[in-house]
Amino acid sequence: MQTTDNKDQAIVIYHAGMDDVVALQSVGRATFVESFSSDNTPANMEKYLEVGFSIEKLTHELKNKRCGLYMAGCLGRK
Repeated sequence: MQTTDNKDQAIVIYHAGMDDVVALQSVGRATFVESFSSDNTPANMEKYLEVGFSIEKLTHELKNKRCGLYMAGCLGRK
């Protein structure tokens, strides 16, 4: 776990676990939309978001010991 002081709050980077799957889905979808929506059709975006960021897929990735997913948050909060 890595921490960085940010004035009054510490930011913590941690290895994501099963209890983070919904947050991973939310952040992943939002980041993907922001990064790629201008280069794709709405239909293509929706299709990828459904498959690429499904709870089932993210759960599978979290269980894979070769896959490292990380989250960041304020110290004391997830």
